[in-house]
Amino acid sequence: MAKNKIASNHAISLDDASAAASGPPQSDPGKKHTIAPIPVVLSQHWYHHRCGIDFSEQTWTDPDKRVKMYMDMSRASYEAYGFGSPEPAPVYSIDCYGHRITSVAMGCRIEYYPDQAPGVIAMRTTPEELLALKRVELADNPVVKKAFEDTGHYERKYGKGCVSPWFVVASPLNGCVSTWCEDFIAAVYTDPEAAQHAMRIFLQMTRDMYAKMSHAIDPEHFPLPMSAASDGLGNCPALMFHPDLYRRALLPVDMEMRRRVDSFGIHHCGVIDKYLEVYAELSPNSLDIGGNSDYRLVRRIMPKVTVSLMINGPTVEEMAPGDVDGFIYDMIRDAGPLELISAIYVTDVSAAVRDDVIERILTAHERIYIA
Repeated sequence: MAKNKIASNHAISLDDASAAASGPPQSDPGKKHTIAPIPVVLSQHWYHHRCGIDFSEQTWTDPDKRVKMYMDMSRASYEAYGFGSPEPAPVYSIDCYGHRITSVAMGCRIEYYPDQAPGVIAMRTTPEELLALKRVELADNPVVKKAFEDTGHYERKYGKGCVSPWFVVASPLNGCVSTWCEDFIAAVYTDPEAAQHAMRIFLQMTRDMYAKMSHAIDPEHFPLPMSAASDGLGNCPALMFHPDLYRRALLPVDMEMRRRVDSFGIHHCGVIDKYLEVYAELSPNSLDIGGNSDYRLVRRIMPKVTVSLMINGPTVEEMAPGDVDGFIYDMIRDAGPLELISAIYVTDVSAAVRDDVIERILTAHERIYIA
């Protein structure tokens, strides 16, 4: 695949009320293009079916193959769309479980797929067992042991300090749903006290993983104590719970997290509309908002919050090139002012996406401007 050369010859101005309806006017060279470039996240499905990159178990668990995997992904995205790198630098990481590292540390069994991110098999539990959970001991935990094994492997080959011991810190709700799935969800309904206890145990475990794994491997970049400057929620499963139930059963643990920090962000990758009033009680400084949400409602309820806006992968896969500018224009118009939009980005797109649609998204910042 050759790197695409993409030309642009139109612009949308946010002072043009007819832009969304009638299409973008001709570009005015005197206007300053002020929206940032829009990143596109390609899914494992795209990398596998377009480029043959395999995401099976050995690719993730073998530390050298994992480095090569990330480098191959960077080269593939560069060749297809011009982002990434033709000569990517290697990244030496402890990430051999994808986003599920914390659930594996809790005891879940990992599953790998050739064209998907790693997943876990949720464990069965009862409210009584959740309520009896004790602090997780990490000394002999296989996740922590594997992290140190991979670190030793890399440092023997490439030198001390080459490893990044960052890991995906799941929020308590996200982690508990991943770890116990429907049994945890049922406990939220039937025994909120047990669910809250499990969330607190999960939160403590992630803090301990930071101290005993990330800090131990790289104390310079992962200092102790953990910064109290900021924290946040990765609240992907929130949509499984009615907002009233969320407020009653889950919000108390979120509030405990909120009280320890100065700055607080919330990631909600579904439609956020029904949860805005609950989230407002957390006084978030930033929201990461799922596609198809009502951005004008966001502004009515939280007029000063900074937002980043997702464009859902399936939405992009259904687009034609001519849809792109008007779609992005509408997002900015409704979620503005622009200074309160920290980013717009595309979530994982599959191999079904049209290349010309991706090209239009990647060059949208050349056509959409503030008058």
